[in-house]
Amino acid sequence: MVGRRFREVTEAYATGRETPVEATERALAAAAAPACDHVFISLTADRARREAAASRARWAAGAPLGPLDGVPVAVKDLVDVAGTVTTAGSVLRRHARPAGSDAPVAARLSAAGAVLIGKTNLSEFAFSGLGLNPHFGTPENAIEPGAIPGGSSSGSAVAVALGVVSGAVGTDTSGSIRIPAAFNRVAGYRPSRARISQTGVFPLAPNLDSVGPLATCVEDLAWLDAVFRDGPPVAPSGPRRLCVPSGGLGAGLDPEVDAAFEAALDTLARQGWRIEHQRFPALEAVADLLAEMGSLATWEAAGVHRHLLEHPDEVDALDPLVGGRLRTGADMPLDRVEALRTARPGLIRGFAEELGDALMLAPTVCCRAPARAACEASLTDAMGINARVLRNTMVLSFVDAPGVSLPMGPADAALGVLLSGGSGDDAAILGAAFALETALT
Repeated sequence: MVGRRFREVTEAYATGRETPVEATERALAAAAAPACDHVFISLTADRARREAAASRARWAAGAPLGPLDGVPVAVKDLVDVAGTVTTAGSVLRRHARPAGSDAPVAARLSAAGAVLIGKTNLSEFAFSGLGLNPHFGTPENAIEPGAIPGGSSSGSAVAVALGVVSGAVGTDTSGSIRIPAAFNRVAGYRPSRARISQTGVFPLAPNLDSVGPLATCVEDLAWLDAVFRDGPPVAPSGPRRLCVPSGGLGAGLDPEVDAAFEAALDTLARQGWRIEHQRFPALEAVADLLAEMGSLATWEAAGVHRHLLEHPDEVDALDPLVGGRLRTGADMPLDRVEALRTARPGLIRGFAEELGDALMLAPTVCCRAPARAACEASLTDAMGINARVLRNTMVLSFVDAPGVSLPMGPADAALGVLLSGGSGDDAAILGAAFALETALT
């Protein structure tokens, strides 16, 4: 059961079929139920009940604040919420000092009347595309039992997919919104890095991190985007010219992914979308650069956590996948880091120029959701699977490409299709995503 759209929630309030207090109590009960094990790290029940009561009073007076008033939402536990510990999914932060104030994204949700019911689980330090967490448990994939939920925003995606909340805050450095959105068949939007404030959000790689929403539909992504940046919502637009990568992100797909993607392209073509296949030399150059030089995100993450690396016993307490990647980042030669940093601005411009007035369409992830048991078999296996899961989205993050992931294929398939554009082309991405969603539904 996917969460209700904002319209469905607020229409129930407007007609008196339900109140925000009733919806909030149901959401809190669902969040604490066994089916939702490990989806939340903490619940903010007292705050949620205060916000729900205030929303009920506004609806009774005929003065709701807008389309989010009284809607249950959640935030990834990288986001500061006053009075709660921001764990970042790490065993080392269980007893950190509670946040003294809300991060701007959380404060703006409350100002819009949303009801914050809790903070969602994630990969430790948001440093994995798998969504596993040995300290707080791993959320169950909402579509394919036994599969990984995808990360790092695992709890946010699953909370929406299970219908506990209608929207959630995630973060995305190398795919951490888009991957779990695909694996749990919800809508997820990775904005350009500078679009949404990251103040009060625990960092992973500051020059690659992005804050964005997960929801049940594109309309709600657009509303959340508007709230996060305190601006007007992006309006729907018609179909755009789509470019499908020849090779690169479009190659080496699992058969199930390939079949679903080709079926989606056929559907779009029948409905009159203009689809072209082309090479993207900038993206191919990024893939080659990352393979040769290593990951800029890994190096930046090691910098964020350099104090931990000075204490081997603390690193040993981390998820082995996370600890190992931090050590890898710390060991990266500086000449390789400088090569990555020097090349990046030109590659960002190059990808935007190659797109022109088009948008790019590709599978969100090149493989179906891997079995959790396969990821837990050994550290070597986990690292290989993580690299494959991140393959497409990591390349696009390097060129700061905003993207919207939408469900693809049969309703029981944990697959997604990704609409991407050049850095800063967020309005075009969100606007066209309305039409793409309609076409594929």
